Amino acid sequence: MVKYKKIIIITFISALCSAFLFHFLYKFNNKYTYNSLQPVNGILKLEKDDIDNYMFLIYDWEFYSDELYTPKDFINGKPASFMEYVSIGERTSMTNSSAFGKGTYRLNIFLPDENAKYSILLPEIYSSYNLYINDNLELQMGNTDKNKKEIQSRMVTFNASGRTQILLNVFNSSHYYSGIIYPPSFGTPKTLNTMRGFNIFIYTLIFVSAFICFIVSIYMDLVLKLSKLNIFTLLTLALSIYIGQDLLRYFFAFSSELIYSVNMIVWYLIYTFIIAIHNKICKVNKFINVISLSISAFVCLLFTVLSLFSFNISIHGREIISNILEFYKWYCSIYLISTTLIFFRDSDNFYYPSFFGNTFFAFSLVFDRIYPIFEPIYGGWFTEISVFVIIICLSLIQWKNVADAVIFKLTFDEEQRQMKRQVDIHKNHYKELSKNIENTRKSYHDMRHHLRVMQNFLKEENYIALSEYMDSFEKNIYVASPISYCKNVTIDALLNYYSQICDRNNIHFDVKFEAASLIPFPDTDITIILGNLLENAFEACLRQEDNNKFISVKGKCIKDNLFINISNSFNKKIKVINGKFLSSKKQGEGIGIKSINSIVDKYGGIVDFEINDIFEVLVNIAING
Repeated sequence: MVKYKKIIIITFISALCSAFLFHFLYKFNNKYTYNSLQPVNGILKLEKDDIDNYMFLIYDWEFYSDELYTPKDFINGKPASFMEYVSIGERTSMTNSSAFGKGTYRLNIFLPDENAKYSILLPEIYSSYNLYINDNLELQMGNTDKNKKEIQSRMVTFNASGRTQILLNVFNSSHYYSGIIYPPSFGTPKTLNTMRGFNIFIYTLIFVSAFICFIVSIYMDLVLKLSKLNIFTLLTLALSIYIGQDLLRYFFAFSSELIYSVNMIVWYLIYTFIIAIHNKICKVNKFINVISLSISAFVCLLFTVLSLFSFNISIHGREIISNILEFYKWYCSIYLISTTLIFFRDSDNFYYPSFFGNTFFAFSLVFDRIYPIFEPIYGGWFTEISVFVIIICLSLIQWKNVADAVIFKLTFDEEQRQMKRQVDIHKNHYKELSKNIENTRKSYHDMRHHLRVMQNFLKEENYIALSEYMDSFEKNIYVASPISYCKNVTIDALLNYYSQICDRNNIHFDVKFEAASLIPFPDTDITIILGNLLENAFEACLRQEDNNKFISVKGKCIKDNLFINISNSFNKKIKVINGKFLSSKKQGEGIGIKSINSIVDKYGGIVDFEINDIFEVLVNIAING
């Protein structure tokens, strides 16, 4: 029940955030809803106060289909050919039968009488055009006569006053869009430069973020061998390419249609990668996974065909493709939400960032259909924003997996080190025991010879010689026996090991430990606590420059209580930040101290560190308390 409440809350938050954001963007970051003066019947009249803000030239452009007029053609008034008033964005083709052809756009702006600098920011116009301001050719992109293509968003600054004619003649013979399909911006150079610069900043920020994710993902994929990062790597690479091309078009003009074709194909590949990652996270069954990816692959192939054979695709054909894409976007939104909910119902391992990202992306597709007349002033379209959001959400999941893998590796390495140390300790203990057994065997072997000598003195009744021999034997006899600090084998092995290495390094080692052979405490846990405490004390003594080195160990394990007190000398240099002891061997908190704390916390015990002239550690655990 709690799980369903959480999903309802996450769904509501996702829907509310996306609805608020997209509605806000539609109202306040949309060239079509921005509150600015608009042309009427091809005429726009501006006062001085109207120029302070930018405006978007959308409505009522004069349009002359299939004609490439110049200012000379309007000296004696409008030409006799057919003219209609068009709004920018209402159509993506020159004629009703083909995306290809030519035409002339014209607008008259009445500016204040005082001569001043103005700018017009032209979007990408497919695929060549000439811009005239009054009688002057201010900008030429490509060549309309020789069918030379050149496409780029450009800003033109000019001096003008009074009646100012803006005239564009456009020719397209290659792109599946033609004419002016995005609204031009008009205003002062400062205003338009600020708008343009801010957009470049936004796209640069998104590109850098996506590219950093790509580089980090590649690194993690190669170093940690995490297969989950493969598709995510492709997703971040695709977004980097898509945004990177948008950035390039701010600075460079392109004569090839290939870059635009690649950009659109990459865009729908992003959809495919999102669905692929979603299917993996939500453990979608193989059949549905194949079907969903096949649909996405088909859309990518469709755009590839559209790019390669756009010249042969009629307006009717483009409408069919547009309807397919409409269906595809609705399909993606419904598929992502429904499969996420099914996964949530059937699994306890639920990724809330993934669900939020999926619902946000799905709602962006919904609002993209609800608000189709949207042209952002700053930033990207709804789906572009949502792709960036979903990458952030997926990054959280992927980086969590990476962090878990790193933590696991560090923990595994520490456990391996602890096991190796324990094996070395037991090997050393076994070696000493074997050595003592061998010495005992030799002593027993020598004892037989001594007994024969003494037996011979008895036979000869030479009691004086026997007494002298026994006195000499008693003074010289020595049977080595292993040092035993307590009855518990694990604790005794640890203490013996550090006793020997301390002796070799001139460290005084004093032990008083009381423990039964069987204690209600796992060997692994006692090894982690006592082993790390002894290791830290030993290493602290090694760092000392003077010879007054010592380690004192006191311990007791009686019934259900474990008490350990270890004090040692040290060089008076210890790094402590926020109560945490930093490692002297690497950056960050010492793993040994963290391991001790984790074991003590498991039993609800106490560990206390005191630093004065000596370093002292006190551990107290009530095992069954």
